[in-house]
Amino acid sequence: MLVRPGAIGDIIMTLNLIPELKKQNPGHTVHYCCSEGIGKELAAVMKLVGIDSLLPYPSDLSKYTKVINLIGYPVESEGYPHNPMKKHLLDYFAAEMGITNPGTSLCPEIPRIKGLPVKYATLHTKAGWSNYKNWPQDRWESVISSNSQIPFYQIGTAEDPKIPGANHEFMGEPLLIAVSLISNAAIHVGVDSFSNHVTHLTDTPAVILWGSTQASAAGYSKNTNISLGLSCQPCFKEAPELSIHPMGVCSNPEGQTYDTPSHACMSGISISSVTDAVASLWSKVTL
Repeated sequence: MLVRPGAIGDIIMTLNLIPELKKQNPGHTVHYCCSEGIGKELAAVMKLVGIDSLLPYPSDLSKYTKVINLIGYPVESEGYPHNPMKKHLLDYFAAEMGITNPGTSLCPEIPRIKGLPVKYATLHTKAGWSNYKNWPQDRWESVISSNSQIPFYQIGTAEDPKIPGANHEFMGEPLLIAVSLISNAAIHVGVDSFSNHVTHLTDTPAVILWGSTQASAAGYSKNTNISLGLSCQPCFKEAPELSIHPMGVCSNPEGQTYDTPSHACMSGISISSVTDAVASLWSKVTL
């Protein structure tokens, strides 16, 4: 039994390890205990990668031969979140499962949504756990208008800011819809959120912008990871109402509030650098 209540991105990341876990434990079934809501939305994907059954968190796990609590983040061993992680988060999860080879993208065959262009891009501009992962929302419109040849389908909650020029019909839809959109997209564009981890699971090329979090620990080498590499990165500052390690308000520059951030790590990323990266990646993809 694997136990990981949330968050969505972390759970999606662990799914890459399931085939190798089953390979190293022949004859065993693998069960996953997570937040009931996340389990329901990801059930189809979890089945595709080899998970045999789901349980809501919390559940009585006393009947299982082995229970593995997936922590991932090296809080005790390396002092996270006060210190950067020394390895990729996948490596920490793999070690907890007793796996020496984290493996590669699984590329599960997730059904394509009917009626979409043959070649399109997905866009995800707002992370849930930290405002410091987000780029100024008005800049995304410039990226889209400068890449008018690309049909962009924006994903996210129904409350997220809708970027002019993108298609918004799938915003607020169940998580599996977003996973399907990314899985079948030519490219994905966005910030470090669950969608970043879907790009690795499905091997979808992506342009990802990095602010408060650590690209070397949660990003993927096949993607175009844009980061300024400031001395204060990563700070791991998160929403105070969600995180047990909020880490306070950004002080670069001074005078910010969490709700109205102007954090240098993201506000310093130029529109042209993102526009050019998107155009370059799009031009390389042939279907």
